[in-house]
Amino acid sequence: EWDVLELFGDGLSTAEIARRLDLSQVTVRRHMSALLHKLEVSSREEARRLIAQHGPIHPRRSSG
Repeated sequence: EWDVLELFGDGLSTAEIARRLDLSQVTVRRHMSALLHKLEVSSREEARRLIAQHGPIHPRRSSG
């Protein structure tokens, strides 16, 4: 999911992300849907604004 979000933040389309990550477009859409929920936003445009305002978003890394 986070690779999808990073590429989405770079401005790539669903089709471009799918090609880049060797995924189907359906899988990319599912990842985006899950990410929108996790980021508590309701649209891709809202997610783009969030990324633009706060920079790249990375998952929390556990320390052990």
